Amino acid sequence: MFLIPDFLFLRLVFTMRGIAWLFFSRVAHLKNSLKVGRIEPVRAVLKNNLIVFVLLIFGSPLLCAEELEIRKSEQITAEDRDYWAFRPIMRPEVPSTSGVGQARTTLDALLHRRLEDEGLDFSPQADRRTLIRRAYLDLVGLLPEPNAVERFLADQRPGAFERVVDQLLASHHFGERWGRHWLDVAGYVDVYGIDENASTVRRSERKWYYRDYVIDVYNEDRPFDRFLVEQLAGDEVEDWRGAESMTPEMKERLVATGFLRMVADDTDQDVLNIPPNRYQVLFNSMEMIGSSVFAMSLQCARCHSHKFAPIRHRDYFQLMALLTPGYNPDKWVKGDHRILAAVSLPEKARIETHNAPIHQRMRDIEAQIKELHKPYADRLFYEKLGVLPPEIHGDLRATFKLTPDKRNAVQTFLFVRFQKRLTATPEEIEKILSDGDRKKTEELRRELAEVSWRLRHWERIQAFYDTGPPPETPLLIRGDYKTPGDLVEPGFLSVLCESSEASVLRDAEAPGDTSGRRLALARWITNPDTRASALVSRVLVNRVWRHLLGEGIVPTPGNFVDGARPSHPRVLEFLASEFQRNGWRVKPLIRSIMSSRAYRQASRRENSGRAFEVDPTNRLLWRARLRRVEAEVLRDCMLTAGASLDRTVGGPPVEMKLLPGDRLVVPREGQVTSTSHLRRSLYVFGRRNFGIPILRTFDQPVMATNCHRRESSAVVLQSLTLLNDDFVLEQADDFARRILHAHPLGEVDENSRRRWIDAAFEIAYSRPVSEEELNWSQEHLSGQAVAFREAGVASDEVDFRALSNFCHTLISSSNFFYVE
Repeated sequence: MFLIPDFLFLRLVFTMRGIAWLFFSRVAHLKNSLKVGRIEPVRAVLKNNLIVFVLLIFGSPLLCAEELEIRKSEQITAEDRDYWAFRPIMRPEVPSTSGVGQARTTLDALLHRRLEDEGLDFSPQADRRTLIRRAYLDLVGLLPEPNAVERFLADQRPGAFERVVDQLLASHHFGERWGRHWLDVAGYVDVYGIDENASTVRRSERKWYYRDYVIDVYNEDRPFDRFLVEQLAGDEVEDWRGAESMTPEMKERLVATGFLRMVADDTDQDVLNIPPNRYQVLFNSMEMIGSSVFAMSLQCARCHSHKFAPIRHRDYFQLMALLTPGYNPDKWVKGDHRILAAVSLPEKARIETHNAPIHQRMRDIEAQIKELHKPYADRLFYEKLGVLPPEIHGDLRATFKLTPDKRNAVQTFLFVRFQKRLTATPEEIEKILSDGDRKKTEELRRELAEVSWRLRHWERIQAFYDTGPPPETPLLIRGDYKTPGDLVEPGFLSVLCESSEASVLRDAEAPGDTSGRRLALARWITNPDTRASALVSRVLVNRVWRHLLGEGIVPTPGNFVDGARPSHPRVLEFLASEFQRNGWRVKPLIRSIMSSRAYRQASRRENSGRAFEVDPTNRLLWRARLRRVEAEVLRDCMLTAGASLDRTVGGPPVEMKLLPGDRLVVPREGQVTSTSHLRRSLYVFGRRNFGIPILRTFDQPVMATNCHRRESSAVVLQSLTLLNDDFVLEQADDFARRILHAHPLGEVDENSRRRWIDAAFEIAYSRPVSEEELNWSQEHLSGQAVAFREAGVASDEVDFRALSNFCHTLISSSNFFYVE
């Protein structure tokens, strides 16, 4: 059988396509020109078309070459699948720790091999005080109390540090600290929409349920594969629609799907509920899933096959087709309508049946009150009307008597214009009620309150779920919804499957009325036999490593393909294999890393000149990295130093207040409790672009989509914030009060100041003061006391103000907010 070569075949296709285009695109133009007798334009069109036709014939080889190149880029090769991040996990040969100096664990032996190759070794182990402070900041994000440090120093039995680690892993504050890491990756905030205006806050109802769910997952050490399944497809695990009752497990899984509702969505506003914004929500969700789960930048493949990563244009829309049953742009459900009752449908029906007569009785009572107040409201209406020009009295009386559907355009304008001026408020009516009517009103209101108490309510939660039958998903040419191409079948990324055919989802099953597509996605990425689960395991392990050691084995945690190569590939493979072997549990992974010599070594060492020459960036981990704590941990540690931290776990976010100049603060008034303003920073109302000064200044991320790597800057504004911010000054005062509570003011002398200094250093730095530090601390305290006295401060306040100033210095220093 004769076969036409690809090149000639494509040339023929392009030529025929060009002829068809010339014919159909110009017929209408020629007809119009002939109809009006414009002979010259007809000749010009024919002449131009002839030129285009000639160019098409001779230029088709170039177009064919481009088409062949595109075809080539669409193919996923064995070489693509053999990229280190896409291979199945291969547990490396594990070296023995015996004979390896300073090695405590298998991790140390693997790391030490690289050090040995460069003639280097680990640094000595950090002292105990440094270790316990490091562990507390890494695991719970709070300062260790002095008595906890003393207990650790007194425990000379083997395994003392391991016991501290286990104690911290069991703390409910562990979930707060490590839940924050995942909330960054998910892009969690408490608002919806772009949040572009500081004064406009669009609260997302019950979104904080997802935040508390994440905290609980980390605290109970739920297997991470289950965690991913619940977030991607918690609504498809069980038939919650058809269940007789909503179990706590069903509710929790529905809350978990809030992961897919994190990106900005402005379609609740009718003017913005348009196709471009609907598709943008879908595209941003793809971006968030790509960077958080796969550590891949998928968004380039939206418009074309990825130039650098082996992700086909078709793969992007295959993967997107798994989400479109829930994000259907053609039958869009607005975000503010995706609120579910946390009860089953039969339970909801029973509650509504119970409430129906109660609601009717409440409406009757309200009607009685309205009828009772009507003469007074009319009287106030005419009094207010009398102030206005007489010429419009008749029109206004007629307008206010009509119902909205009976008013014409002019009357509607008059009603809107004068409604506020002419309508009596309840307070105004209350003032002019007669004694009898006031008494009758109070009786009716008491009855209304008693009746309303009998109402039964259901909880409301945010969730993600299929909104109807799966729609067809076209491949969007250049990523534009206005230029749909061929239809694509739902599926996975081809490079993470054994073939392009295997990447297509052939069968999706799930209980209840749902497509099961997202459940198939979740099971694919958590199936230990797939390349996808190998990649996801490496991504998660790399993040844990980064949070504990300051830098990931892969320094670009959100991009494994276009980013940096792993510094220790064998360590990454070993940890990923151990992670899956231990049931995808995070706490054993953390425990194993913190048990290593690599984690416990000091950040400073003597005679480190050669190490700096060989490895100036410490990529080989010859010492512990010096790290600055995140913005939230800095604020929480200040609260800890002053013993003012409200340690309540979970609940609604702490409200913020906008001051002039668009400055946000956490006010004392108007909160749920009297100490809500002193809760952990995790619970402060989260916004995309705005935050309280100390958090934003110290690099709290802007959540445009999500954050897979926090940056750490050093700018002058940070020093100025520490020097002048009201919150910092308040915490310095609380710190001073804490010290004075343990060591009360008496006759202030050198000994009393020494006790204050000792206590302050133990609280802030978990270590005793050095002789040099003691000298300048005493000079500082005595000098500040003199300065305050000369400034006219009351004598009984002088020493407190000096001590507060000293505490302010300690919590503003690098020693306070760096992890050694």
